[in-house]
Amino acid sequence: MIEVIDNFLSVDDAYSVVDYCKMALYNYGETDCDNMPPTGMVHEIDETNSIYELFQSKTENLVDGLTLNRMYVNCFAPGENPYWHIDGSHGVTFLYYSNDEWNLDFGGETQFLIDDEIVGILPLPNRMVYFPAKIMHRATSFRDRHRFTLALKIWYMKRFTLAIGNPPYGVGGNLAIKFLNKTSEITDDIRFVLPTSVRKPSSLNKIVGHLHCVIDEDLDSATFPGGINAVKQHWEVKNSSRFTTGVGEIPMVHEHPDFEFLPYERRDEANVFVGEYGCGPSGRVKTENFVHYAKGHHFLRAKDSKVIDNMVEFADKFRAAASQCNGRYHFGKNDLITTYIKCLEEKYGEEYTQSEGRIFD
Repeated sequence: MIEVIDNFLSVDDAYSVVDYCKMALYNYGETDCDNMPPTGMVHEIDETNSIYELFQSKTENLVDGLTLNRMYVNCFAPGENPYWHIDGSHGVTFLYYSNDEWNLDFGGETQFLIDDEIVGILPLPNRMVYFPAKIMHRATSFRDRHRFTLALKIWYMKRFTLAIGNPPYGVGGNLAIKFLNKTSEITDDIRFVLPTSVRKPSSLNKIVGHLHCVIDEDLDSATFPGGINAVKQHWEVKNSSRFTTGVGEIPMVHEHPDFEFLPYERRDEANVFVGEYGCGPSGRVKTENFVHYAKGHHFLRAKDSKVIDNMVEFADKFRAAASQCNGRYHFGKNDLITTYIKCLEEKYGEEYTQSEGRIFD
């Protein structure tokens, strides 16, 4: 995943690159990701430069099917604190450490977020590190001197300006999501007709983070036969993740203080039933005669009669949320809880639901 090559250049070439980085002219204004202030300074390396030719020749055989898109030098002053970011949806980033000396007290490692752990690569002189551009990472600064890294952004060639389509949906819309993710490797502009289920957090968590939905519109219910509900969406590839930095997905909610999800074996203790799957029971609320339903539905123990009354009142909203998919309806725990909270806010106001302790921070 992360590859390291020490003594990447000859000694003479390494010293030449160090001198080049120190003497280059830099511009301020580069940002790590959208909506963040600039950090560091950047010097662009032109294709006609001998440094460009040197690094292009040294890296072109390390990755297949990719094209060098950009080469530049990053310069960070002592004490700067760059932001976490990704470099893109596809391709490979190369970082060459062009400082002429280093020891552990200098600091300045490149940090990567791998499986919720921060992994550091030390900036040893004449070291090259390369990694998939979609890995979350950031630079760190030296303690008392400027830090120079030469960066190469090597991408798959974007073969198309635009993609328009109505991909096959598959079970739960999963096949459509695979088409969407794969299409982002060949174009930055995707306009698809997709199942309404792509709006659910569980589906959005499967769509790669660098894809950003800029238009989301309902299609008329008569567009497709057989009760297929669809949306028209416009997605764009950006060099930033739509997820919260360091999280990588939309948090899913699995519990609420107003009620307890009981295991199937304790369904006799439940005082509310909410169907999870199937076009018949999904999203429907029952307060009696429900213990015969199969395993997999929601058997709830509500804390008081007021909660039960609210559940019954919100049943139509539950049912509407459960129908936001194609094929068999589905109303999971996260769907139930988030819809319940939304209904409470609509009925009582957000201040009430927070003061009652019914919304988690």
